[in-house]
Amino acid sequence: MGATDELVYNPFAFSLHEDPYEVYRRLRDEAPAYWNDDLAFWALSRYEDVQEAFRDFATYSSADGISLEARGRREGLPMMITLDPPEHTAMRKLVNRVFTTRRVAEMEAETRRIITGYLDRVVEAGSCDLVADFTGPFPMDVISAVLGVPEADRPMLRVYADQILVREDGSMELPPEAMAGFGAILGYFAGDLPRRRQGEGTGLVSDLLGLELEGRPLTDAEVLGFCLLFIIAGHETTTKMVANAVELLSRHPDQRAKLVADPSLAPDCVEEVLRFHNSTQYMHRTLTRDVELHGRTLRAGDSVLL
Repeated sequence: MGATDELVYNPFAFSLHEDPYEVYRRLRDEAPAYWNDDLAFWALSRYEDVQEAFRDFATYSSADGISLEARGRREGLPMMITLDPPEHTAMRKLVNRVFTTRRVAEMEAETRRIITGYLDRVVEAGSCDLVADFTGPFPMDVISAVLGVPEADRPMLRVYADQILVREDGSMELPPEAMAGFGAILGYFAGDLPRRRQGEGTGLVSDLLGLELEGRPLTDAEVLGFCLLFIIAGHETTTKMVANAVELLSRHPDQRAKLVADPSLAPDCVEEVLRFHNSTQYMHRTLTRDVELHGRTLRAGDSVLL
C-alpha cells in the first residue's frame, strides 16, 4: 500500500499479515478512529487509546467476543476471556488455584522432553520446515500434557487444533474445516468428562472438576470452555511466537550472537519478540455506551478493534 492509496485495514487479508506495520502507521497518523464499513468495526491504533480501552472494561466489553469472527455468538461455551469483571475476576481466581506457578515449574521436565523429542528429529534429518516440523506441533503436545490428555490421543488433537486455524483470504467467516475442528475438539473432551468425573485421569481438566464456583461445581459447559480456551490461547500463539523469534534473529545476527554467547538472555528475548512482533495483532471489544474520539462518534453496540 502506497502513501497515496486509500487506507484500508482488513485484519483478514493475507497480504496484511506479511507486514501490517505500515498500515498501522497510517492508521495512527491518518485515522486514529478508523471505520471499516464493509466489516462494521472501528479500529483504535494509538497507544494511549488502546491502553485506555483495555482498562475501561465497563465501556469496552469482552462479553460479545474478543475476535471479529466470534462477534455476537453468545450461544457458545462460557469462557473467561468473554467475561467482564466481576465475573471474569471470579473465574480467574478459580483457575489460579490449579494453574499455579508451582504447577508450571513441575511441568518443566515434561515440556523439555516433548520439545527435545522434536528437536532430535530435526537434528537427525539435518533440516526442517520450522513451523510444520517444530513450532506447529509441540505447543499442542505441551497443552495436552497440562490438560492430562493421554499421549495416544495427542496426534489426533493436533490435527483438530490445526483445522481450527484454517481461514480464507479476506473473509471473516469461519470455513467449514475450522468449524469441524472446533466440533471435534469439543466432542473429544465432552466424551472424556464422564470418565474424569468418576475419578479417572489426571491433569488440569480433572482438577477443574474438583473446584467450585460460587458454592457450586463447575458445569460441563464451563469445563469444556476452559479446555477450548487453553487450546486456542496456547497453541497458535506459541507456534507464531517461536517462529517469529527465529525469523527475527535471522534478520538481526548481532542479536542472535548475543543470545548464543549468553543464553541467560532468553527470557528477555522472548519478551522482546512479543513486544516487537506479537502473535496476536488485535483484540475485539464491544461498546456499551457512545464514545467521542478524534472527532468521531463511536456508538453503543459498535465493534472496536484494539
